[in-house]
Formats: sequence, structure tokens, C-alpha cells
Amino acid sequence: MEYREKNLKMFKTKIAIATLLSLISLGSNLVKIQALEETEKVNPLEIKERDPILPNRSTRRPFSPLERSKIDKQIVKLEQEAKSESLAGNEDRSFELWYRILRLKRELDRPEEIKTLGDVGELAWNKSRELDVKIITQRLLDIDREAILTGENDRNLLLGLGKAYQQVRAFDPAIAIYEKILIEAEQQQEDETKLETLKLLGTLYLAKFNYAKAAPIYEELLKIARSQNDNFNIGIYLTQLAEIYDRVALPENALQIKQQIQQKYLSNGNIQALVKLKISIAQDYETLQEPEKASSNYQEAFDLAWSLQNLAAASEALEKLASLYLDYNQPIAAIQIYQQLIKVQQQSYDFFGLMNTYDRIGDIYSKQNNFPGAIDAFQRGREIARSLQYQESYFIERIDRVKQEIKN
Repeated sequence: MEYREKNLKMFKTKIAIATLLSLISLGSNLVKIQALEETEKVNPLEIKERDPILPNRSTRRPFSPLERSKIDKQIVKLEQEAKSESLAGNEDRSFELWYRILRLKRELDRPEEIKTLGDVGELAWNKSRELDVKIITQRLLDIDREAILTGENDRNLLLGLGKAYQQVRAFDPAIAIYEKILIEAEQQQEDETKLETLKLLGTLYLAKFNYAKAAPIYEELLKIARSQNDNFNIGIYLTQLAEIYDRVALPENALQIKQQIQQKYLSNGNIQALVKLKISIAQDYETLQEPEKASSNYQEAFDLAWSLQNLAAASEALEKLASLYLDYNQPIAAIQIYQQLIKVQQQSYDFFGLMNTYDRIGDIYSKQNNFPGAIDAFQRGREIARSLQYQESYFIERIDRVKQEIKN
């Protein structure tokens, strides 16, 4: 966790500046002005004319309860109309209405505006309306920037912005929001807020495929789950960490996590899941150039899969084990594994798999100058290829090549 703590300290000292710069950068990337000019449209969120629904106010006084009630009722009607237009296939008209609703919300209440921006932005995202997503995202960025400049630090506003950013898939500013909330939660020892924020950050980093940043988040979540004896989430976080370490090619870290998962599977009697895990563990050992441990785990995976009659997993374990033996120049052992594999593939009626296995056996025999063995294997592969009406000419060519080598 030292890496995490170091980052948090740095973030605490520079949070406002870093976030502001990030938002400015993101705003420019969205090409706010250019995108609108290219389409020759006025930003529908920046129309200045007073909406007829709003009362005529000489000053920016708050709306009275009666005025507010009337406006809210009109907004509900506009929402229903927007949904009806969408159902009728009139998407442009539907979004004209949504933008009018957003302008009204802007006059009424900041949290309500943010929530509606998120909802409408998500709607635009789902309908592949790229320009609308940009316009709405830019408005969220403007609100965010204004809050930073004025020093506004309302937790509900931040949470609303974070959720809205997620809805429009603006992951970077969402992460900046949640990092800020996380620091505050840690300072104020708000354990529940910290936990929920860590979950959100983990999800966002995974959405960005930023596994290096996701790893310490899920390590911390795992630590919290263990402190709470939360076995359900312990399993979830272990599985997530194993996948993360696989993605970032850290087999040592992945092995540590997978061995913990293995113990959980054994204690829970989850033998079916243990098969795939054993194969994954074997692959990590293979990456670490520990062939004996890799071989042992592939064999254990096969034994478990065979006992469960999980023929697909049994085949996978044997194929990888045979490949391991070939990588370490043990062709006789590889042939023995392939012969086991043939039995599994025959039982599962995997004719394409059988054809490929005979091809591999023939290739090994050919390299060893065991020409009768090679011809026999290629001939068996040819018979299957003929029945499948697939690549028979390939096996004929392989057989002819071996016969030519015998003559030479």
C-alpha cells in the first residue's frame, strides 16, 4: 500500500490544480466550439430567450412555491412528450424537448440539472448521438470547473457529477471526482463512503483498462473485506485481482492470488471452478519458466476435469501440457499426452480436434525420422478430413512429403 499512500499524499497537495487542469484539457478535447460550428448549430443549452413556462422576473429572485409547482408540472408534461416523440422515431424532436427541459432545470436547481444532464447524456450515448453527448458533457465540465473555482465542495454535488460523468462515459473527470471524495472520506474516517468510493474507482479504472491503477484499489478492497469477514466479496475481489494481474502480465502476483482462490474453492467444494483455475495456475508457472510445477498443475486439471466428465477442459489441459513438453524438447512425452488427448476427443466427438492432434503427432514423428509413424498419423488425419470434407489435400501433401523423404 506504500504506492497508494504516496499517490494520495501527492493528490492531497495538488488536488484542486490537477483537477482543474484535467477539466480544462478535457474541455478542449471535446471541441466545444468547433463541433457546434461544424454543424452550424447554436448550443441548445445556451439559448438565452426566456422560456414561456418561466415567470417574468426582473431580478434573479427565487421561485415561489406556487411558481415552482407549476414549472415542475410543465416539465413532467415535456418529459412525457419527449418520450412519446422518441417512441415515434422522431429523435431530433425528442432531443429538442430534452434540451428545453435541461434549460428549465438549470433555472431551478443545480443538483436536479446535474441528474437530468446525466440521464439525457446516457440516452444520447445509447442512441449514438455523439454531438449531444459532447454538448452535455461540456455542460457538466463547466459546472465542475465553476465548483472548483468557487471552492464549492458539497458532497451531494460531487456525487451527482461523478454519476453523471459515468453516464456519459467521461471516465477521467469521474475519477477525479471520486479521488477527491476518497481523500475526504479517509480524512474524516467515513468507512462506508470510503468503501463505496473505492468500488466506483475500481470499476472506472477497469472501464479504462487501466489495470495498474485498478490493482491497488482492489487490493485495498480485499483488505477491507477480510477485516469484515466478508467471504462473498473476498471471493469477488480475489477473482478480480487474478484477472488484473493476468492482464498486466505479473504472474508472480497472479499466482499468489490464485492460490488463495484455490483454497477457497477447495474449502467450498467448488471443484468445477477449480479445473479452470488449475489450468491458469499452470500457465503462470509456465510463464515463470517452472515447467515441473506447470506440468503438475496441467495434469491435476486434467484429472479433475476427467473425473467430472468436463471433456472440453480435459482437452484444454492436455493440449497445453503437450505443448509444454514440446517447448522443453520432450517429444516422446508430448506424443503420450496426445494419445491421451485422442481418447478424450473421441469421447466428445471433437473431429476437428482429432484431425489436428493426428497432424501434430505426424509432425513430431516426421521430425524424428519415424516415417512409418508419421504416415500412419497423417493417414488417420486424412480420413477424418475426408469425412469432414475439409483440408484433405493438406494431409495428402504431408503424406507425399514423408514418402519423398523415405526415397531420399
